[in-house]
Amino acid sequence: MASSEHDRLASYFERSASSVQDYANKLEYEYARPTIKASKTYFDRFPVISTFLLAFAILSVLPVVLFVTSVTFVVVSVLVVVLGTGLVTIAGIAFFLLCLLIFALITNLCIAIFITGSLISLYLTARFIILVRERGQDGVRQWASETWEQAVLTVTKLPFTTDDDIDNTSEASSKSIVVVNSAGEVASQSNSPRQEEDTIKNEESS
Repeated sequence: MASSEHDRLASYFERSASSVQDYANKLEYEYARPTIKASKTYFDRFPVISTFLLAFAILSVLPVVLFVTSVTFVVVSVLVVVLGTGLVTIAGIAFFLLCLLIFALITNLCIAIFITGSLISLYLTARFIILVRERGQDGVRQWASETWEQAVLTVTKLPFTTDDDIDNTSEASSKSIVVVNSAGEVASQSNSPRQEEDTIKNEESS
């Protein structure tokens, strides 16, 4: 098996060497020799001009190489500077716009909180005035009962409220409330603000 692998490598090397030799022969016979022959013929016919062109070509190699190198360096440097400046500018503009966005969102949050608080205060004030005008002292208790019940429902419906918080709030809202009538006597005892409201209504109807 080692001999077979060696033969395969030798065959591959021979094919590669043959391919390289073919390219070398093609370059020599199709390009190099015709060019040398034409140059020799041209030099025999025009020796002075040929000498001048040869000297000029040899002397011009270094300036041409320096020119190409300098142009390449300048182009690459300009591209790097332009890209770097562009990226820094884009990042600065994006950061400035982000700051404006955050400021606008915070402002909207404060305005929304103020509007919500104002509407809630307006509603509670109007409700308080209506209940006090209709029921007097009992209206005050009913207003407090409704406000507390609505606050409990709002807290229990918050998306970040845990089950323990809901249980504690429900337990606190279910504590017994003693209702005292105008004569100073205990009229009823309820387990929730809603039951207190029902008791007040029943007392008034009776």
